Amino acid sequence: MKSVDQTYTVTIEKIVFGGWGLGRIDNKVCFVPFVLPDEEVKVCITEEKNDYSYARSVGIVKPSGARVQAPCKYYQECGGCHYQHLSYPDQLTLKTQQVKDVIRRIYGSVDFPIYDTIPSDDPFYYRNDVKLTRNSQRLNFRYGFIGTDHVSVVPVDECMIVSRKINQEIMSLPRDKSKHAKKLTIKSDLSEHVSYWPGSSAVLHSKINDKKVYYDGRIFFQANQNILEKIIRHILSMNIYSKEDSCFFDLYGGVGVFSVMMSDRFEKGILVEENRKATRYFEKAVKDNELEADSFRIYRNRVEDVFGWVFDKEHKKNNVVFLDPPRMGLDEKLVSEISKRREHIQHVLYLSCNPSTLARDLKRFESDAAWHVKGVWPFDMFPQTKHIECLAWLTKS
Repeated sequence: MKSVDQTYTVTIEKIVFGGWGLGRIDNKVCFVPFVLPDEEVKVCITEEKNDYSYARSVGIVKPSGARVQAPCKYYQECGGCHYQHLSYPDQLTLKTQQVKDVIRRIYGSVDFPIYDTIPSDDPFYYRNDVKLTRNSQRLNFRYGFIGTDHVSVVPVDECMIVSRKINQEIMSLPRDKSKHAKKLTIKSDLSEHVSYWPGSSAVLHSKINDKKVYYDGRIFFQANQNILEKIIRHILSMNIYSKEDSCFFDLYGGVGVFSVMMSDRFEKGILVEENRKATRYFEKAVKDNELEADSFRIYRNRVEDVFGWVFDKEHKKNNVVFLDPPRMGLDEKLVSEISKRREHIQHVLYLSCNPSTLARDLKRFESDAAWHVKGVWPFDMFPQTKHIECLAWLTKS
């Protein structure tokens, strides 16, 4: 076992998904954060596993020519960002390669295109939400982020990846522990309205393609509206729609962003979402956008529990299933239920925030030879961080 007090020099081979640089100590894999390929780095072991270890850098012996100065004063102390030491074009190239590596490792031989990562117009100050934690100091209560040690709270006056409006709110937070909870979520919209949770129940809205959608501090909404708009435009550009005798199944539909945006392309829309608060915002969007209420059905249930009978009851001649699940991906039962109905489903669109579970689920879809993956498009929903959104398109084999 390696000593935690001893330093080692490692050469970084590549950056794997998750933001870790991969090196080796005596042929054993070692993962190091905040490094770049081909760099020689002095490290100290922080955690030892049977087959690999984690380490922290204590000095760059030979820096990469791609390394840049991170602009944030909290970088490497706060745990929010992972790639500020890399230029934004290089971040996009890295993320494309990471998606390819993850899908090939889990899915196997790939016979479909994985496209270049689509960039965010704003690599900084793009997030419309932030989750803060209050520190425990008795005389100086401050909000901040969990640090890279996963324990301490790093108080911040500014975060360079959240909107400037939210940064104004962070600056004005009271330093009296009685005024706010230990955990605090702040969200804003493009009109600079703000919602706190716990706290304010202010209703926020976003306008995309001249249609409004609604949410608040408690409800999930995509953090980068610029990328959300690009995903929507990309989906709308696909030649997969038939207004006549057609149905759009929006699974894990949330506040109904995609149902609202696709309303002109389908005769009927079905939204399945277990969060009742979110579905009420969808109903508000239908009313305020003057959409035909009779063209939509809402099922307030877990997707995994009801998809089969909902589809059998509601499907039309032409059907598209849209999936936007949490990070853990799809239940195997749901993949099976969709595949059983492949005779009636022309296309499946799968929006994922986790390339690993996406690759696993794509393999499940193709395992019965029922589906073929037409392509995967990465979108940089979260510049400067390890996270990435991917859209996959499946058709019947």
